[in-house]
Amino acid sequence: MGRPARGGHAPGGHELPRDGALEAGLLIPGAEFDFAPAGTEGAEVHERQRSPFEMDLGFLVSFDKPHAFIGRAALEAEKAGGSAWSLIGLELPGCTDSPANGDEVTLAATGEVVGFVTSGLYSPSLDRCIALASVAAAVGSGGAVGTAFSVSVGGDATPAVGVAKPFVAPERKAATPAPRL
Repeated sequence: MGRPARGGHAPGGHELPRDGALEAGLLIPGAEFDFAPAGTEGAEVHERQRSPFEMDLGFLVSFDKPHAFIGRAALEAEKAGGSAWSLIGLELPGCTDSPANGDEVTLAATGEVVGFVTSGLYSPSLDRCIALASVAAAVGSGGAVGTAFSVSVGGDATPAVGVAKPFVAPERKAATPAPRL
C-alpha cells in the first residue's frame, strides 16, 4: 500500500483502525503475529517466532502464579538473561512506498541485515512512512532511537531511522481507569 492520493479526502475504511494501532505502536494480529496452536504431533519452530518479551508483551506474562505453565522455564531464563530480539519503531522519511511485513532491515553503518519489518504504512497523521521492525537485541537496545537503517521496500533500499514508540501519542482526554464513584 503506497501513499494515498492527496485529493482532499480523509483516510477511512476498514484499514483506518489498523493504521491507528500502528501509529500507537501496537501490534496488529495477522501482521506481526498469528496464533497457530500446535497439533497433537507437535509444531516446528518458525524462524520468525518471537517470545512475548521480544514483542513488547512481557507485561502479559505473570510469574506470580504458584503453578507451572508450558514455557515458564524458558520465559524466566529469557527475562533474567535478556531477549535475542527487540521490537523497534522506524520512520522512513521520503518513502515512495510503504514497508511491508518481511522487508529486510539493514544497519546502515555496516550493511548487515539485522532484522525484518513486521508491519508498516504511510501515516497520514505524520505525513511519512512508519514501521515496526524485529531486530537483533544488540542493535535494538534502548529502542535504537537515532540509529540509521536501510529497509528493502519493494527491492529498493530506503533510508530509515529508529524512533521511539508510540509514533503518535495524543494527549489523553480521560483518566484511565475511571475514578471510583
